[in-house]
Amino acid sequence: MLRCVLVVLCALALPARADEVDDLVAQGNALAQKSEYTQAISAFKQADAKRPRAAHACMIGLAYMRREAWPQAELFLALCEKRAVPGDQPPDWVDAAHQQLASKLSAAQIPAITIEVTPPGAGARLTVSSFAPDEVFDPQTIHLAPGVHVISLTAAGYKKASRQISVEAGVPQTISFTLEREPAAVDVPPTPPPPRDAAPRSSGKSRVPLVVIGAGAAVFAVGAIHDLVAVQPARDRLADAETPDAYHALEPDFQNKRTISIGLLAGGAVVAGIGVALKLTVFKSGPQVSASIAPNGGGMLAIGWQR
Repeated sequence: MLRCVLVVLCALALPARADEVDDLVAQGNALAQKSEYTQAISAFKQADAKRPRAAHACMIGLAYMRREAWPQAELFLALCEKRAVPGDQPPDWVDAAHQQLASKLSAAQIPAITIEVTPPGAGARLTVSSFAPDEVFDPQTIHLAPGVHVISLTAAGYKKASRQISVEAGVPQTISFTLEREPAAVDVPPTPPPPRDAAPRSSGKSRVPLVVIGAGAAVFAVGAIHDLVAVQPARDRLADAETPDAYHALEPDFQNKRTISIGLLAGGAVVAGIGVALKLTVFKSGPQVSASIAPNGGGMLAIGWQR
């Protein structure tokens, strides 16, 4: 159902657009019959903006001829013939208009100005200060009335070029433009990220290493106190056991206390060692820590790293 509605709307929109263009053309013809050529040209241009056609350009050229604006008439009549396609051919009176136009240009001593552009394939478009601002054409030979004119050229990817010329009656000229390309944007390569294995060196001003060292020292101190007040008495009781049964009964308590003490001492040493390492150097890898309990009840802690 939605597709049907859309098809109907599109079908209604096309005639409405065609009617709008036809109305503008009819309005332009009515204005031209009243010799209101400036308003007629405006109506024809509006119709051409909505649907470019050879016939529209011819009517604009004819209106300019009625205003005796020969250079503009010449350009729009040329555009009319350039647009010609089957079903949109120039009117029959175009040849007669060209003959009349050539006669008028010669009588008014309006010279030919040939505009050459390098590079020729730049797709340049020209405007002339004595024409309406919306009148833009391809570079070609045009006629300009005697006086001072400014010719401007624009092309995608090129800088705008303008030149002021002085036109003398009956003196043709050739004006050459060499377009300069717009400077290309320079791509700035992104800054490569630092290597992942590189760590920034400590400035030595951070308090973090000192805090870590202090924490490790505190844990180590707790382990030493625990060894003094808990492990040593348990070891003494174990040494004083009079029978094997008494020894086996006291041994688990001693082992537990000794394990706790070793853990505190080792942990404190590890933490303090990390703090010292942070203070003095930078690692390629973190510190390697190992701890072991000796058969005689002692312990060993090893800390190593690589620069």
